Amino acid sequence: MRRAERLFRLVQELRTRDVTRACDLARTLEVSLSTVYRDIAHLQGSGLPIEGEAGVGYLLRPGFDLPGLTFTHDQLDALA
Repeated sequence: MRRAERLFRLVQELRTRDVTRACDLARTLEVSLSTVYRDIAHLQGSGLPIEGEAGVGYLLRPGFDLPGLTFTHDQLDALA
């Protein structure tokens, strides 16, 4: 899976859950725990309202929404 697709899926997972542990996200996305931590840090640095910390869990604050768009793989890479 490409990084841009993984980041999008990570946001989608956070939107559909309450507080979510990184190990659960890693299992769902089939990546390592360190990849989830790195991706969460990247998304937070990009301005997404993700709260939480390693060992506790993560939560995407209510009100954040991504528009329902379809991108090609190249467009997703450019966005990431």
